[in-house]
Amino acid sequence: MKIHANVVKCRAQAWGSAVLAMLSMVLSARSQTASEPLSDFGTLGQGTTGVNGINVVNGLNISPNACAPTAVDNGLTFLQNYFAAPIFSQNVNSYATVNALATAMGTANNNYWVYQNNGNGQLGYVNANGGGVPNAYVGFTYVKTLLNVGGTAGQNIYSGTTTYVPTINPWQTTPGMAPVSYGQDFNPTASLLYNDLKAKDAVELGILWGNNQAGQIVPSGGGHFVTLQSITMNGNTGTMNIIDPWGASTLAGGPGTTATKVQLTYTVQNGVLAITGTFGKDADTITAAAAGFNTTPFVTAPGFAFGTLNGQTMSGLITLVYRFIKTFTH
Repeated sequence: MKIHANVVKCRAQAWGSAVLAMLSMVLSARSQTASEPLSDFGTLGQGTTGVNGINVVNGLNISPNACAPTAVDNGLTFLQNYFAAPIFSQNVNSYATVNALATAMGTANNNYWVYQNNGNGQLGYVNANGGGVPNAYVGFTYVKTLLNVGGTAGQNIYSGTTTYVPTINPWQTTPGMAPVSYGQDFNPTASLLYNDLKAKDAVELGILWGNNQAGQIVPSGGGHFVTLQSITMNGNTGTMNIIDPWGASTLAGGPGTTATKVQLTYTVQNGVLAITGTFGKDADTITAAAAGFNTTPFVTAPGFAFGTLNGQTMSGLITLVYRFIKTFTH
């Protein structure tokens, strides 16, 4: 699943910088670690499909692009397991919850045939969800087939979650139930993530994929959504452990059925956390670049991301953080 391109253009929240400034006065040379019990997190993988798995169909089954709803669910499971007070009206550690979140978020998946206009060289896209062989169109040359084009638009992750979760957190009418509150920040600092974990919030991270160019991570398009479990800070460098909903997958396969823990290293690059780690094969990492046609049978260029990640070491920028907070009982 990939973050929609417009997310990374949002400006950072001013108070995030203020938090960093205040904390910088008390950080010492020694490393500082914050973590949450790994056993309390969900381990649902986005590769489980069918009646008892991810079964939302938006064009095609959304499983290859369902990292956002799956990562959010694994975080909500942490809240459910860690705190003694009841929080949800149902067991959230389930694919039923993932499906409900995906529907609320508008997670999508489609295949496309790509054609080039023989006259002006522009690319056009034809929906290929029905499979078969590419159609022939006069004046166009078939280029390739794009599989699993989709994901969740960044702004929909937050709005979808904050729309759905209150339906399973009816604290106003359930005595003793703890309410859940929400927060989001752009370009989070390590100190912010450290404090979130210390507060036992459920923390989800948006990663914008990038390439290392002369020591700087330059965005390459596409992204991923994961759940944060721990962070160790040591000045402007450190490590963090995340729960990756893609799981341990191979080059030949799709997403796994169980999430896996992945260790990332990070450095601070121009105020943004630049990370490196080895992820499972991800079906959706490169953003569509060419303009499409808005005439039948062609559709506009896919607005999400696609591509391949072959289980190799990947770099990226953490540009987005969501937190879900158990507050108090009433």
